[in-house]
Amino acid sequence: LVTETLLGMLPTIRSRSLVTQFGILSNNDVQGVLTQNLLAFTAEQVQFSEGSVVKAMALNLETQSHIKVVYHKLWEQFFKTHKFQGSYYQVLEPLNKDIKDKDFMVALGQYFQKHLQSVWKAKDQGIHGQSSNFYNTSFDENLTSLSYSQLDSLFLESIQLEKDFKSNVDPSLCIAQFFKKANEVVSGQH
Repeated sequence: LVTETLLGMLPTIRSRSLVTQFGILSNNDVQGVLTQNLLAFTAEQVQFSEGSVVKAMALNLETQSHIKVVYHKLWEQFFKTHKFQGSYYQVLEPLNKDIKDKDFMVALGQYFQKHLQSVWKAKDQGIHGQSSNFYNTSFDENLTSLSYSQLDSLFLESIQLEKDFKSNVDPSLCIAQFFKKANEVVSGQH
């Protein structure tokens, strides 16, 4: 059994167990475990984890949930205003303060890729907006209705999006550019 504290263990279990104390992990070790398990994370999560992968993952779940909400809002905003007449910057509304957090934006770029892969898998399985990774929203139906070629194009754009975030390109410019390309892909101009 592995636990962070013995207090939660029943005395009968403790009496039959060999207790081995492990020290806290370095930030690099925590980061390594998170990376090995393919979890997106921020430097802040690792720093505040106090050497505990469990704490880092709890912080990670909160951030991942927020990333998912922002991601879905971005796509919903995109499909609402799909044929942009003006600026692509109107898609940025759901980001608010997050746009200034580089780690968040990189994790968001990674989530773009993960979700587009889920869309591909859902399409392969004949599921339209009903995968367990989906919110079952209209934008999922819009995405699953795209051709494999269009999904490929969006996936490649999402890889570029993450690279741009990592390269310190202005995040609002990156997102606007991504959705400009997405508009071209969805409308068949790409």
